[in-house]
Amino acid sequence: QPAELEALLDRCDQSLKACLQGEKADPQPMAAADQDQLVALYDEMIARFDTDRYRAKYHAGPMDWHICDLEAEDPVPSYYANVQHDSIFHRKVRSMQGLRNLVLFGCLVYLQLDNQLFASDPSKYAPGTGLELMRRMTGNTVDLDTVVLRCNDPTTLKTINEMNKAQGKTVYASTDEFSNSAQAGEIARAAAQPLLEAFIDEFKLTKAQQKSRRVEPGRLKQEIPVAYNNCDRGKWPLWNYRNAGVDTMHVNVPNMADVIGALLTSPLAAARAYLRCRESGELDSFYEDAVSDSCFNGKWRALQEFNRRWEKQGSIADVLAKLQADNQAIFTAEFFDGDDD
Repeated sequence: QPAELEALLDRCDQSLKACLQGEKADPQPMAAADQDQLVALYDEMIARFDTDRYRAKYHAGPMDWHICDLEAEDPVPSYYANVQHDSIFHRKVRSMQGLRNLVLFGCLVYLQLDNQLFASDPSKYAPGTGLELMRRMTGNTVDLDTVVLRCNDPTTLKTINEMNKAQGKTVYASTDEFSNSAQAGEIARAAAQPLLEAFIDEFKLTKAQQKSRRVEPGRLKQEIPVAYNNCDRGKWPLWNYRNAGVDTMHVNVPNMADVIGALLTSPLAAARAYLRCRESGELDSFYEDAVSDSCFNGKWRALQEFNRRWEKQGSIADVLAKLQADNQAIFTAEFFDGDDD
């Protein structure tokens, strides 16, 4: 029943919040009966998506015919998030199947990552644990490093060039030239330093632990190494990742809010969003906006934003925003300029 499920989700959210605020020990798996109820809700969520209408809308192909048959606890095949590989239908189904498995395995993965101080280097984990376990059970992983500079972003290049031109400094002809510049390194180091220091403070790392975890701020003075694949990640405090058109600077610490959201909160948030949309007859909105085919950091952010918008529905601010959007011909800039009140 909806009320019972809402109460279950509230109880899980409160328990998780108490753990993260230090009022309890580490997060613990939810009770088996609660897991069973949420898994059943996910089974329904996937079954309601498995229709001709949604298959057509999201361009399902012949290879997607039996994709929804996968059961909870089954490994989820790896998929490429947010790229033109497989159909959107395929990636959305895999996303829901991964979230369903996080109901069962999210806490275990989190504790295994915590035990290794959330290292992004896959070699830090025992076989079959941590990031490997997450990829096997969800088809994707959570990011355990933080991008501090997107060198291949044309908007970044334009902003840097406009700033440099005004100051009489170098104007770069391409993103590659900027990426290889001393200025790019200076920006990345300046952004990385406080993130490394905050991580060290949060986890109270000794010098030996900083070295083992590869987060020593003193190493930022060295030349920034280049990583060309995911196996190279996490081996330095700061690195430049270059692969398939991507050129980004990464600092070797995660955004902990995203990690917690992706592993522990997102399976609850997706269940809550589905339940709300099911009861209000707005499942199209759920499958379109709440189920993101991005990495798990992106899935969490999409769910967070979806539920935030939902909770604002009907508020004074929401009503006024809709009124203004529906009557743009009346509420012009001149209208507001002429209103002294």
